[in-house]
Amino acid sequence: MRIRSNHFVAGVSVMIAMWAFAAPAAAQNVLLMMEDIAAADQQTYRDALTTASVAWTEWDLDTLAFPTAGELSPYTVLIWADESTLSPGDADCQVVADWLVLGGKRLFATSVDFLWDLENGSVGAGENNLYLLFETTYQGDYAGTGIASLNGIATDPIGDPWSATPMAIVGTADSNGDYADGSASTAVEAMVYGAGAPGRRSLP
Repeated sequence: MRIRSNHFVAGVSVMIAMWAFAAPAAAQNVLLMMEDIAAADQQTYRDALTTASVAWTEWDLDTLAFPTAGELSPYTVLIWADESTLSPGDADCQVVADWLVLGGKRLFATSVDFLWDLENGSVGAGENNLYLLFETTYQGDYAGTGIASLNGIATDPIGDPWSATPMAIVGTADSNGDYADGSASTAVEAMVYGAGAPGRRSLP
């Protein structure tokens, strides 16, 4: 899923920083894996990690092949960012799924239609296997272009900063994309689309 707003740089920086601070102290071995991201937006992720005092290694999917299981295994945190439609395929998703199953791993993914793509994967194949590990239920492709805000969930390490003052978003199909059914998901909600969203449309 992707959040695109007038406050994208500040929002992503704070979100990643809060998420990184919420991770255990040992979980500071970070791989920042990016694809189809403009130079200025790449720097946004770097600035966020610097703000959180987190060291990281970069993996540029525009020039490198997807990491193998052996290359990914040393890392405890994977930030997987793609400013286009992220559709990695079964083999790559299975690498990430197997990595998560090792335990003590954290995945932060941001893109367009990621949840939808995984949910529609073949049962037993890599995309669907990764989707099942999210423990959330994909509900729809567009939350609604009339929505102008994301409301954070109080006490959630990612959503709390926006629980009192919601994050403003532009209200387009890009900013209001894939969403989950919070009532049918095991995953903890971090943020919920604001006024204009019929029902509870959440970002786990």
